Amino acid sequence: MSDQALLPMSEENTVLTHEDPPRVHFEGSKKSAMETGRNRLLVTGMVVLLAFTVVGGRLITLATSSP
Repeated sequence: MSDQALLPMSEENTVLTHEDPPRVHFEGSKKSAMETGRNRLLVTGMVVLLAFTVVGGRLITLATSSP
């Protein structure tokens, strides 16, 4: 079986090749906005992680304490 038999074919029976999509490069205000959004998402994730850790620790403390 040839390699071409495994590749997808277009309607014109030509072999479709895989090409990497072009990379997107942001400049100026778009790049700054992306960095700001990424930083905000990171900080929000850290706050949520801290909250879950505190609540989980408190639940463990309450579960293991004597009545």
